[in-house]
Amino acid sequence: MRSAKLWLFLIGLCLAALTIPLTSSTRAKDNTSLFSPQTQTVVSGFDFSGIDKSVSACADFFQYANGAWIARNPIPPAYSSWGRFQILDEGNLTVLRGILDSLANKKLKPGSNEQKSSDYYQSCMDEARIEAEGAKPLDSEMQRIDQMKDLLGVEEEIARFHGHRIPAVFGFGAAQDFKNSTAVIAQAVQGGLGLPDRDYYTKDDDKSRQIRDEYVKHVARTFQLLGDAPDRAPKRKP
Repeated sequence: MRSAKLWLFLIGLCLAALTIPLTSSTRAKDNTSLFSPQTQTVVSGFDFSGIDKSVSACADFFQYANGAWIARNPIPPAYSSWGRFQILDEGNLTVLRGILDSLANKKLKPGSNEQKSSDYYQSCMDEARIEAEGAKPLDSEMQRIDQMKDLLGVEEEIARFHGHRIPAVFGFGAAQDFKNSTAVIAQAVQGGLGLPDRDYYTKDDDKSRQIRDEYVKHVARTFQLLGDAPDRAPKRKP
């Protein structure tokens, strides 16, 4: 009860502050508010230069609020969407890459986090070795799968995958309770489907059948890239 009264008191103070008129010392010379887009391009993190003032906010608020920014920032060819968060993410990745690249030129203490991070990064960036090895690093796993003979073998392989954080058949972990945001609970979800969800496998309309046909061809090409002969690649049963 006290907490609620305190919040109401604070909100009242904020509202009262907003109603106090600006003094002459806090006004612009042209009598325009300092919080107006006409006096500042960026106010409290909001970039007014991104607004498209040629559009009515009442007719198309999205275009009004974002139109100018969108016009100056076309979606790069490698992306399906583009916005402030993607730019922030790309900036972070650039910083991280700079840190990792700099480690390659330093003498690092064996066993240190820097040395481990650098070794891992350099191994991932060794494209020549990756291309030369192809699918060989997966050979032992493929052999283990080939040797499965019964349900117990499938269960053991699923457990092995989960040990490597691969959500085979299902995913399991801790997450916020959808019905109670104060609680974190265990959650199990479907996993291991190549297509987005169950309906892609069960719907019988023309579009769904076409997607499944193309998906089977995609899987067959994947196995051929792994080294299987075309006649061993999976084919859809009639």
